[in-house]
Amino acid sequence: MTAPLTLIVFLKDRSDFTKRLIKYLSMVRYPYPVYFADGSIDETNKIYINSLKNENFSFTYKRYPKDLTLSDFYKKSYQTISDIHTPYVMIADNDDFPIHEGQAKAIDFLEKNPDFVGCNGRVLGVSLSPDSGIPYGKNIFFHRYYCQTMDVPVNVDQKSAMDRIDSYLTNFYSIYYSVFRTESLLTTHLFIKDLNFSDLGIYELFFSYMQLSQGKIHSLDATTYIRQKGSSQTAAAQKDWFHRLFYTKWLDDCQKAIGTVAKTIGKNENKNEEECYAILYAHFVDRIRKRHTPNNTHFLKNFHISTLSKRLIISIFPKIFNIFPAVGERLSEAFALSEQRVSSIELLKQGVISENKK
Repeated sequence: MTAPLTLIVFLKDRSDFTKRLIKYLSMVRYPYPVYFADGSIDETNKIYINSLKNENFSFTYKRYPKDLTLSDFYKKSYQTISDIHTPYVMIADNDDFPIHEGQAKAIDFLEKNPDFVGCNGRVLGVSLSPDSGIPYGKNIFFHRYYCQTMDVPVNVDQKSAMDRIDSYLTNFYSIYYSVFRTESLLTTHLFIKDLNFSDLGIYELFFSYMQLSQGKIHSLDATTYIRQKGSSQTAAAQKDWFHRLFYTKWLDDCQKAIGTVAKTIGKNENKNEEECYAILYAHFVDRIRKRHTPNNTHFLKNFHISTLSKRLIISIFPKIFNIFPAVGERLSEAFALSEQRVSSIELLKQGVISENKK
């Protein structure tokens, strides 16, 4: 029986995370084929993966040219998706944990709803501790108080692509870690390869806009992904926003991205391309203005006191747990943010995330 989904893991070094992910996938007997697309600078990932034997999941490994530039990464991404033969695909990072039970529900939804191009679920979070500001942290350890729902799922199911994108900006929720129809993701990455954006932020913007221009996105009330916070290669590589605006091709990239989306929507829905561009560009500028204008109320309006208090609690739990383990455990139970954390905690209990130093 042909598998319905392929999990793509784009690799660039960080071999310790690769080893941990493979241990996890083997432990849970991950049921879908995994494609490791390696653009690492060194050969550690290649040596390790080529040494694997008798893992409890199916995988393909391909060594690509080194990801020395964003253009290298875009070419690798497109070539990888071109190699996929399953109807659905999902992208994952090697420091995260895909949850196959939730993915199965996403696949089932897409099978029954052909007008939807993607489906995601709840994204839970773990952290490196105690030094989450550096690539690996002093220890990798996991307790339930680190596990919070990172986003609140929002369905983007409007009939019009313009309305879907507007809703996406208004109720922002990352759709990157969704199960997508492979054909749609291939279309998006062909554009990305050809447009060759100089900024990863524009790449992510275009990724979401293009997927939404091709169809609706559904969010399930089920966990599909556990994301490690504080170790993003994308975030670490980016300059501050004002540097990007004034000293890079950011604005040109932004206009190219939105222009391509407007052209796609105009063609697919028989709408005026220039009008689509004007509306999309105005909405995007408005979002940037609200996020970066000093003394605006947008941040306070969208960042509730409950969220602030939960994050404060999460930040002090490690200190309490280290000094008074029993008290820390009681507090973590009292402030549990989601029943769905249980599956995440099992990862720790079964040794996937250890408390040993790197």
